[in-house]
Amino acid sequence: MITRIIILSLTLLAATGCSVSSYQAHQALNRLENIGDGKFESDAELTRYYDEIQLVRRAVNQKKYGKPACEAGEGLCLEAIVVTARRREANPEITNNQEAGVDEGDIVKVIGDYLVILRQGQLFSVRYSGDTLQAVDAISVLKPGWQHQAWIDELLVYQNQLVVIGYAYDGVIGEGTVELNILSLSDDGHFSHDNSYVIAAGDYFSSENYATRIVDGELIFNFPMALDDLFYQGSSGPLQFARMGLLPDSPEQPIRWQSLLTAQQIYKPRESSLHPVVQVFVKCPLASQLELCSAVGVITGQYEVTSYVTTQSIYLASQSLRQEFLIDAEFDYYIEDDPNTFVYDLYRIDLDSFSLTNQPINGTPINQFSFLEEGDRIHLLTRRDGSDDELSGIFLYNLARADFGNTDSQPPPVRVAGYHDDDWLNSRFVGDWLALGQANYSGGFLDSNSFVLTLHNIHKQQALELFTGHTSSRLEFVDDSLLVLGYDDQENLLGSIVSLDSNPRILSDFQFTGVMEDEYRSHAFNATRLLEGGALFGFTTRPSSSWQEADDYSEDAEAADLYFVAVDRHHRLSPAGAFHSQQAPEPVAEDCVVSCVDWYGNSRPFFLRGKVYGLSGYELIQGDFFQGEVRELQRIDYRLH
Repeated sequence: MITRIIILSLTLLAATGCSVSSYQAHQALNRLENIGDGKFESDAELTRYYDEIQLVRRAVNQKKYGKPACEAGEGLCLEAIVVTARRREANPEITNNQEAGVDEGDIVKVIGDYLVILRQGQLFSVRYSGDTLQAVDAISVLKPGWQHQAWIDELLVYQNQLVVIGYAYDGVIGEGTVELNILSLSDDGHFSHDNSYVIAAGDYFSSENYATRIVDGELIFNFPMALDDLFYQGSSGPLQFARMGLLPDSPEQPIRWQSLLTAQQIYKPRESSLHPVVQVFVKCPLASQLELCSAVGVITGQYEVTSYVTTQSIYLASQSLRQEFLIDAEFDYYIEDDPNTFVYDLYRIDLDSFSLTNQPINGTPINQFSFLEEGDRIHLLTRRDGSDDELSGIFLYNLARADFGNTDSQPPPVRVAGYHDDDWLNSRFVGDWLALGQANYSGGFLDSNSFVLTLHNIHKQQALELFTGHTSSRLEFVDDSLLVLGYDDQENLLGSIVSLDSNPRILSDFQFTGVMEDEYRSHAFNATRLLEGGALFGFTTRPSSSWQEADDYSEDAEAADLYFVAVDRHHRLSPAGAFHSQQAPEPVAEDCVVSCVDWYGNSRPFFLRGKVYGLSGYELIQGDFFQGEVRELQRIDYRLH
């Protein structure tokens, strides 16, 4: 099984002076508690902070293992923590984006009369104007002469410019690098390389969220950087945070480096961590070819955090272990039996000033759909598991942006009842409502509570429960209503349409025969309004007979089917046909180097210029919607043969 490795941290301890007394460790903790707020003032202050963290870390290892963290003469002690993860300006947006005005990275985009498709490290252009569906060009994303092992994940377009982000664990500089490749598409659909950049950093990959956005002509992206990795660089000059290098034409030429971040642009944590991680957010005007980027960082205790981007803000939610527990060797770092052991924070980055404010919260969001910025307020759903009935639970916040950080002026959250620690939840803000339900997929884990959808009005003290008869594995806004897709206790896929007026109710429901969802990312779904009223939506599927073998990240490059459903003016659901993949599963080649697994999926439904499209592996299918049915008009293999 191919896995996507995420290096969480590289712990570096000095070879001498390793033994630490309890008094020294507690003195270091006291100093950490008094580092103050705001940004670090200098490299020296950040270095002192890191020295204190190292001292406490030595004490922890000494207490746990009964000996100093490293022995004299051993040089650097390296402790690696490794996990595997299952992994033209007016261009139309065909991606199922969360926020209007915020385009998210995906695997298919539009530039003029051309579709641009990203698959397995290559870009493909297909002319789609009129009744034409013609493969035009293909190109490797990586800069010529710089081929290496990498995961190429997300594509964005701006005017005729393409931005492709990827990650290499052993990149061109011999360490983990975020890779940004800038290409152009000509008026006749041919690609050319512009610039390629590498950033020494950790992997941004998330199984649900996306790393890149475009807002008003600016590229927004984020990545983690372990503080250990920064000091491991061993530079005798100024600290080089998030070094971004412009690749020259040849590997024999030197890379031109710039530092995206200084110590003075990194915000201090409210609580320190044994393994601090700088979460870095970057914005770059695309007209500048990424030469005029701004960045801001905040130290957290987590490698993977939940973020949400709007046209005005970036939000970041994180949790950290309380500092008094840092040197408790009996504490299991990954178990939240006692909710008092963690603190939780919501950070807001203003997109204009790129300044950061912080608001303490209770718990962590379920995913990026647990956020909604509305005017000058942010609505947020959090969850906190544990044995303390007062602190644990599900909470709904309504926070004023202007009062971020002023806890006394913010209203307390509303507690959401009816859910338990072991529930796998899904949430979505739609209209005036927050929808919340269980997202369990397998019948063996379901009970009657799994089929209840809870709706909370975010402007009034109003809540109600609806029994849908199935789980809430997907929540989508369709034709001014809420679409809920999920499974019953027999593992059948069902859908319900719920009204979003002052009295929400189930308007219709439907059972899908013989299919299950293939991919649960938000981009694997799409919807469009119909001129005659109602809507048409599509999503990726596979035969339900494959349930036991379901694996979103199979080593065999298997393409999904595209299933379409019509919603009439009376909100009734009816099947509208499907595009079935005709591509046989393709085993990953033994010599595969770039993007050997489709971590972001390989299939998408979308709607463009009155036509219905399905991307299914290396097939692109075009159809139309006629008399309640999606009809296939043509399909091509978009690879050039």
